[in-house]
Amino acid sequence: MFITSFFRSIANAIGKLFKKIDKNKAQQIIAVIHNLYKEAIPIVELVASLTPTTTDDRLIAALKNLGWTAEQIINQVDEIKKDGQRLALASEALKLHLIDIVEKGGKVDIGDKTIETTEDVLGLDKNVLRSAIQSGYTIWKLAKKQ
Repeated sequence: MFITSFFRSIANAIGKLFKKIDKNKAQQIIAVIHNLYKEAIPIVELVASLTPTTTDDRLIAALKNLGWTAEQIINQVDEIKKDGQRLALASEALKLHLIDIVEKGGKVDIGDKTIETTEDVLGLDKNVLRSAIQSGYTIWKLAKKQ
């Protein structure tokens, strides 16, 4: 219940901030993000822990897809840029995670749509993936405090 009200409050805030955005469209976007955050949480945990796991290959593949090395992120002195790089890395890893799911015959329900193919995954807006990661991170941090 907390999660649903959390995302509903985000949708309302977006609607207030950007009056040009249709409230229904904002709620649809938030619904997609709400459903993707469940898939994002394992990626968030992985990036946060930065310890080798069975999915560390996914992070390596994400780095390659972005054309980066881990050292570029680690050695970044500008914290804002470093945060942006980590967010992009986690989002790319989420995309690869979703591709793994559909390639193994799985599906991911994201509200009014179901992700069933690689093309569906590749069609997701990168900002939706990033918002899912950010939401997953926020919820993960809140859960750690309790």
